[in-house]
Amino acid sequence: MKLRALFAFSATLIAGPAVAATLLNYDFNTGAGAIALNSGSLGASADGSIGGSIVYSVDTPFGGGYALSLDGSSSFIQVPDAWDYAGQLTVEAWIKPATTSGQQILWDDYGNPGVVFAVNGSAVQYSLSTTAVPGLGETLLAGTVSSGVWQHVAGVYNGSTMAIYRNGVLVGTQSLTGAVLDNGGFSGAVGRDNLSAALFFGGLIDDFRIHDTALAPEQLGYYADVPEAGTAAAVVILGGGLTLLAARRIRSRLPRR
Repeated sequence: MKLRALFAFSATLIAGPAVAATLLNYDFNTGAGAIALNSGSLGASADGSIGGSIVYSVDTPFGGGYALSLDGSSSFIQVPDAWDYAGQLTVEAWIKPATTSGQQILWDDYGNPGVVFAVNGSAVQYSLSTTAVPGLGETLLAGTVSSGVWQHVAGVYNGSTMAIYRNGVLVGTQSLTGAVLDNGGFSGAVGRDNLSAALFFGGLIDDFRIHDTALAPEQLGYYADVPEAGTAAAVVILGGGLTLLAARRIRSRLPRR
């Protein structure tokens, strides 16, 4: 008599966080021209106008495509006032600063109130005004920015906490509540102060994005920009009370220098 092993089989996949709506996404892969095309959900209504010196570079975080080179004195992107902030916010970008001297704006939609995301000395700055803390709002400085190398920086706000990430790693938090306040009809700017020709960023920038929600760490561009980056896991429940947890960590490449 042959014995046959019978197993009742079922599998449960562990789902990741919901996909966020990306309002603004500048990847600069046209490689030419004075328009930063927006591939985010706002479409052409949030296309940016590149001012000053316009230079594209093939030096990108992972090779392929183009980055935008900002000269630190004249070049920036003017962004239309195409949306209002809500209860959560993520601002992120790949950057390769030429220097870490002074305050260099990555995103400015600030007119007291508003939002600022910047390199401030060797730290990352994330400043928000909210309905709970209007006016100047709160500022978080955290992390260490290096000159001459590609790195990913992100500011995340989930309605109760501000957070800064560098290369996908949490480097600082600060408590804050309330909905994010807009600066009241003024355009935003990538690479300099939005209201004056000051605080220019000098270096390379790529994959600049603004999302209308708080991204989880694994959703940030440091992981999402690399195909098959992250961890896949499955729970397999076998008959006889046996449970198998299969986890597979998928390779994540380091950015180019």
